[in-house]
Amino acid sequence: MKALASVVLVFAVCASMLAPSSAADDKQLVNVRGQVGVQSGTATPQELAVGATIAIDNSQYVVTGGTIDGKPSQGRVHLPDSSDVLIGQNTRVQMVSFDNVSNVATANFILVNGKMRFEVRHPHGAKANYTFSTTTGQIAVRGTVGDISLTPAQLQVNVYDITDPTVPVEVTMNDGKVYKLSAGQTLTIALAGAVIAAGTVAATTQAQQSEFDEFGSPEQAIAAVAAAAAVSGIPAVAAIAAGAVALGGVVVGVGGHGGGGEASPPPSGIHVNPSTLTFTAGTGPLQFTASESGYTGAFQAAIDNPAVATVSGGPAAFTVTPKTNGTASIKVTDTTGHSAAVGVSVQATTIVVPASLPPFTSIGQKQSFTPQETYYAGSFNAASGDKTVATVNASTSSSAGQFTVTSTGPGATQITVTDSLGHSSPVGIAVNARPTPTPTTIPICIGAPRPMHPEHDRMEPNVPRPAPTQTCPPTPMVAPPVIVHRVVPPPQPRPVGPQPPGLPPSGLPGHPTPPPMPGNPPQGV
Repeated sequence: MKALASVVLVFAVCASMLAPSSAADDKQLVNVRGQVGVQSGTATPQELAVGATIAIDNSQYVVTGGTIDGKPSQGRVHLPDSSDVLIGQNTRVQMVSFDNVSNVATANFILVNGKMRFEVRHPHGAKANYTFSTTTGQIAVRGTVGDISLTPAQLQVNVYDITDPTVPVEVTMNDGKVYKLSAGQTLTIALAGAVIAAGTVAATTQAQQSEFDEFGSPEQAIAAVAAAAAVSGIPAVAAIAAGAVALGGVVVGVGGHGGGGEASPPPSGIHVNPSTLTFTAGTGPLQFTASESGYTGAFQAAIDNPAVATVSGGPAAFTVTPKTNGTASIKVTDTTGHSAAVGVSVQATTIVVPASLPPFTSIGQKQSFTPQETYYAGSFNAASGDKTVATVNASTSSSAGQFTVTSTGPGATQITVTDSLGHSSPVGIAVNARPTPTPTTIPICIGAPRPMHPEHDRMEPNVPRPAPTQTCPPTPMVAPPVIVHRVVPPPQPRPVGPQPPGLPPSGLPGHPTPPPMPGNPPQGV
């Protein structure tokens, strides 16, 4: 079952008698600006003209629209005890009840969604017991000025002033956790459906306060209260202690039903927070806020280099979205001529490439990779450390382009990728392949004559023989070459002595015996 609860803000201060009142026309809704209406049950809301006032009954809803003409819609509920509740833009809140009897003003509001600034008055020291309920918990506050914001994801309560420092704000959640807040502290609780995370109580920061800039700053309120108190003859210190503040430039008096006149200190200059935005790896859009003491209008923001980043939002909170590397300046202006600057720096990050490519297994093999770099829209360079191992197809490539590596020989090297800002990243290359053999040719002579052997070959002078050399046509072969040997039989011994019968005297059929050489005895002797 989804967890439901209430946020209760109770304000109590010892006081003298309040004039009894419970009439509906004592509770007034004023349209401060934009779209503001009152709704009974599920009926169509009755819209008010800007500046108009209408009496509201118990159990009626106040509903507001969004930003109109550059300004957030805002309503104000003025109660019989001179207390005021400001209703922010895109908010729905129900006025459940108000009773002003027995010297105690008791009010009960239910915040369905949106933002509220509460300021409970204690005219002449009267007691007040106010309850602001949401679906997350109960908050009891005595004599306090602060804000409430409720979204599906978070509950935030800011406390700016406490009449009695000994009585802090007490927040009781549905899960039983209790948190106590003093002036200048903020409670933040994350919400996720039925799950309520542990809350964090910390000093109120500028960012937490700027969430409610549409109501005006607390500093503006205190200054305006002091001015109003001086006009009404009430000492400034006593007025501030009574909890009187100015919201959105309207000063609410500390006594009576009408409560106060107009007082707005002159604008003192724009304050931006933060004044510098730096985008690095993983940094998405960032926000800054603008505020100005004595100023309740909207701010404008313009960037001088939209190619680097864009700025959007307003009237007091802005979002900056980075586009590419570089620097820019955002000028924030108000309607009175003041301005302030916000510096923007979008910094290049590491070039993302593969640490290495898969090993190449053959010569001439190709592989591709694409370099990437956050917020970088320029080109990349790529160069091979050893072109005998691998080459890269081009020297430049766009940020969305590819580089192609081709293996050229066995070994290892790296491809270095650089950008135009001096960053670089290597890509390891390994080629595990042998070169392809190159075909060669060698001459092979088949049937060519061999040289004469002086001892074993005898040829007659008149017997013709081929020329000693012969050219053979080249025959393609793949190395290694083949060597052809001719086998020559060993010489046979000459017959000595008488010849066998039937053989001619020469010992060789058909050949006469040559005449003996001078000085040599005839054979067979």
